[in-house]
Amino acid sequence: MCVLERNPELGGAIRTDEITEPGFTHDVYSCWHPLFVLSDAYAQLGDELRSRGLEYLTAELVTATLYPDGEAAFLSRSSEANTLEFDHHAPGDGHAFQRDLEDFQRNADISFGLLSKELAAPAGGALALRALRRFGRRGLIQYSGQLLISSRSWLQTTFASPRVQGLLAPWVLHTGVGPDAGGSGFMNRAIASVLQTAGLPVARGGGSHLVSALATIIN
Repeated sequence: MCVLERNPELGGAIRTDEITEPGFTHDVYSCWHPLFVLSDAYAQLGDELRSRGLEYLTAELVTATLYPDGEAAFLSRSSEANTLEFDHHAPGDGHAFQRDLEDFQRNADISFGLLSKELAAPAGGALALRALRRFGRRGLIQYSGQLLISSRSWLQTTFASPRVQGLLAPWVLHTGVGPDAGGSGFMNRAIASVLQTAGLPVARGGGSHLVSALATIIN
């Protein structure tokens, strides 16, 4: 294996530095690694990484949004707690959230495959064939339509509470698109699914511990 890195230290977009006080470290770029923790790679390498000092910490309360009237909306890793929280803001929103996540997770292998595979490569063709076999032609057209909706459309048609909408809306910005962009609804749903399933795992001591653990495996 050949690893290329243009910077003096390995890591690319994962870097931990003392940028304020001595001994106080910050993850300068990538901070949370939920997709990695949920990946096949982590399932295969997790024991080796942990034996080399990598430990992920995840809070039960994942995120919250505070509003000018003093109210707040919360998202946790518990489906039951999220159902109660969302229903508190608008009856039915909690169950709508869980139904939507169940619908998304039913085809999570295809949805996350779109985000992790080179679609022009053979792996992309295999993914397309799997989707066609599962959905059929008409179902595939419907699924493709779901991929194109905007975040604003998804939020406003799924949830009655502006507070619930405001809790989830900002997360799509992490993908580099706005709430009105085509496909942003798909990204918002994917992130919401990940937040409830895995939370926001951070490496104890900083993301550089992931880099160093991977480097020792390669070496």
